[in-house]
Amino acid sequence: MSTSLWVTMLPILSLLFYLVPIIFIVWFLLKILKIQKGKNLILKSISDKLDEKKIQLLNLLLVNLMN
Repeated sequence: MSTSLWVTMLPILSLLFYLVPIIFIVWFLLKILKIQKGKNLILKSISDKLDEKKIQLLNLLLVNLMN
């Protein structure tokens, strides 16, 4: 009886053997993409702040040159 149970479970086990790593890889890639998106947002905000400072400094320089 137990041998026939293993034989009937074999196709399911082989399917899981292939599906579990694929699911894990997809999950891992989605996790990495989410983390990278967050890092890109942080870098974009830093870049925007630096651009604002650059514009302020250029305006100050132009005002000083005109005087």
